[in-house]
Amino acid sequence: MVTLNVGTHIPDLPLSAQPQARNAQSSVTAQSPPEATQPTSPPATTPQANATNDAAAEHRTASGALDSMRLLSAQGHGFARAELNDGYLQQNVSNASEALETSIDAEIDALISADPGLSDADAAALVSARFEGFPELQAGVDAAIEGVLPARQSDALIQSVPSGSEPGEALYALNEVLQGAPMDLRQRVLADSRVQTWLTDVAAQVTTPLQPYLEDPGQIGERNYPQDMLDGIRGLEQIANELDDDLAAALTEAALPAFEQVNESVFGGSGMFSGGGAIWADEGLARIVQMSSHISGAEGSQALTNRLIDLAGGTSADWGRAADAVIAHNGIPPRSIGPALFVELERQGVDVGQGSPVLASMDPIRNGIELSIQPDAAEFYELTETLRFAQEMRPLYASDTEFEAALDALMTESLGADWQAQIQAQQDVMASHGSRLLNQLAQYTDLPADNPLRSDVDTFISEVLNDPVAQAAISMALRADPALAQGPLGDSLLDLFSIGELGAAGQGLATEFANLYISTQSGAAISGLDGGNPATIAAADAQLASLVDPRLAEALGVEPAALESAIGAMRESLPGLAGDDTQREAAQRAFNTALNGIEGFTADDAAGQLLRGMAVTASASALINAQGLQLDDPRVESLLDIAIGNLEFLKSANFTGKALISLAVGAELISATGFIGKYGLSNALTGRLFAAAGIAADTWNAIQAFQDGDAGAGTLHVTAAGGVLAGVLGAGTWLGPVGWTVAALSYIGLGAIDRAAHNNRFETDDMRNFLAASGLSDAAASVLYDTTGNAVSPVPFLLQYAQSHGLSPDQAIAWFNQLAETDQLSGVVHIAHQTIDEAGGNGTDLPGTHASDSEVADTLDFTPHHAVAMGAQSMAQFDMLLQTFDIPPPA
Repeated sequence: MVTLNVGTHIPDLPLSAQPQARNAQSSVTAQSPPEATQPTSPPATTPQANATNDAAAEHRTASGALDSMRLLSAQGHGFARAELNDGYLQQNVSNASEALETSIDAEIDALISADPGLSDADAAALVSARFEGFPELQAGVDAAIEGVLPARQSDALIQSVPSGSEPGEALYALNEVLQGAPMDLRQRVLADSRVQTWLTDVAAQVTTPLQPYLEDPGQIGERNYPQDMLDGIRGLEQIANELDDDLAAALTEAALPAFEQVNESVFGGSGMFSGGGAIWADEGLARIVQMSSHISGAEGSQALTNRLIDLAGGTSADWGRAADAVIAHNGIPPRSIGPALFVELERQGVDVGQGSPVLASMDPIRNGIELSIQPDAAEFYELTETLRFAQEMRPLYASDTEFEAALDALMTESLGADWQAQIQAQQDVMASHGSRLLNQLAQYTDLPADNPLRSDVDTFISEVLNDPVAQAAISMALRADPALAQGPLGDSLLDLFSIGELGAAGQGLATEFANLYISTQSGAAISGLDGGNPATIAAADAQLASLVDPRLAEALGVEPAALESAIGAMRESLPGLAGDDTQREAAQRAFNTALNGIEGFTADDAAGQLLRGMAVTASASALINAQGLQLDDPRVESLLDIAIGNLEFLKSANFTGKALISLAVGAELISATGFIGKYGLSNALTGRLFAAAGIAADTWNAIQAFQDGDAGAGTLHVTAAGGVLAGVLGAGTWLGPVGWTVAALSYIGLGAIDRAAHNNRFETDDMRNFLAASGLSDAAASVLYDTTGNAVSPVPFLLQYAQSHGLSPDQAIAWFNQLAETDQLSGVVHIAHQTIDEAGGNGTDLPGTHASDSEVADTLDFTPHHAVAMGAQSMAQFDMLLQTFDIPPPA
């Protein structure tokens, strides 16, 4: 117990801030905090570092004074409460925090200037490291860094807009650099005064036609006011159509006051677009529908939509006339208009007199799939069908190098030397279709669950998600656009993918979205794990806890309680995954065992694979970050090998997770400036690893979801699987033909797109040469390139058959060549064709035995001529058919 002289001195409080006596009492007795000693500053070798040291000390002094006064207030001292109420102590801390952030920002600049290879995060880590051993100062420094890094990132994005740009050009440029940025970063950018100035200037430009009426409402009798009103809303909509929803909403917020003033002062609030007749009125309504769609994914969009509705006369306007404004096309510019306005009218119970516009808006979306997406999907399929067919031949080749050379020659003959660029460009077109389609569908989810139309909406969504063309576009979009899982749009899409009863393919898309959602929500924390920093474990734990959501459980196809248990098991494993070798491996095995005991999360389940991929990433990230390793360090490779085995990651896939991930990160197919930047992952090394594991799980999921008849199902191999990362991340360098092959194969729904009617399109000299390059004799290649009536090659099935007899690929090729020499290979291919046509797919899932085996054996014994028209229902029956034709089985 000490005696404090009120109004004289309080420890840690500067003289200028000492409280003055407020009553006659001269002293009080209180429990005083321990006497604080000024901490010694860490070493500093630059003026900027010295400035940071001084600012950190001042921040500690200001924080200590505030803490002391709060302690006195908690002990019941009235004078302390009065001092706190004055707010000057809090202001001191605020000022000190701002000064500390400014000094750290300058020190980061100095560090990067001295070593341009440093990233902002690297330089910030060096600043923090200087304060290790000075805990009184480091807490404030680390807190300041958490404010400095986002501010620098925001400033860098804004400064990337070319200086001197016109305001409209500046918004378009900003929109480009914001693609995929995390929501908190986008909000910071939008709040910046420079961006607000651009928004204000563009709003003034688009409302120029309204200015005469703002200055003198009487101009309605002097000017062509219907045209002026349309010009205003048309200009706003045309710019908003080129912007993401939150930037479009910010522009709308800036422009609306001028529209509202004209609507009120000139038209008495009755609507701005009805004075010129039906043509003007209909376009005005359509533009409002379009504007409502452009802003639908932004925070506060419902209130903005209602303000837009009021511009057209409110709910009494003839909105039924505007139902056909819902549209999607790939024109110039691309346009995607959803039903957001009609959903809002339905929420308010508005009867438009022509049936529900919510239901009427569904047909334009169906038409968009048929008329816009279908032709582009067909073009993509045509570009990739030779790849899909050739990929099935991969097991014929002794090495990836041989296969790549043969495949490149084949594709160059088929499409030209720029075949990869052609495929990538068309893939981008499909992904943009998918993003726009998801934006449209997401708008329906704003309809309350108890609305009578909600069941119709859910049925329609399920219908779209089970359309193979829509599936392919959406699958490509989910791999290319992380923004789909962020912010209000991400929340709406989580609602969409949790409606239930989506069907097998629709559920596959839901799982892909769930993977993207989990990645965007927890990726930064998981890839930031550091075994030597407990704070990173706490941060990852908090992010994992936020994933417990019944909607996410539905999207994953599991029960909410199961998701909670699985996330709980992951959270419990974090300390061990970030521990030493023994702890890490024990935690991996325990986590795998726990998941295998939770329904829906076994190693055979998509949801289980997603969490196992996160655990693989967590294990490697903790080691990499703690020891400063590179991804090609042998210790990382060893860890991945052990972790994938312990966790059963990518179980039953006929490619290895270790090879896939190692290929991806080793070849740097995932860049820190591209995909990782979109995820908001600051660590380029572990971020690439995180993305690799996530897309590996997507690939596994896509293969499981392939429908019957999909060529290529089950044929992925080590190098090809790694190549998925090349295609979906859109890197602009030569990535190897194999990567592009699998990029074309691994999208849900793509294989169900109708193929061309002819069945001999792969029976070409180029294809025969491609097969011969594997080691097949010319005679064998000439027979094996013959396809079934469904354009399915017999090679994958025959390789599987040979393998069932213990043959390696090289031995199978030797068997094919031997059969070709004796003119027996054509008979084998004939039987294989019949077998594949009867079995469906490419025949590789034919069982070893079948219940009809003995019956078939009897039939062939008594009526062997039946073998000419028979297909096998098992490998055993295929043996019987060969023996009937006196063809020796593989040996």
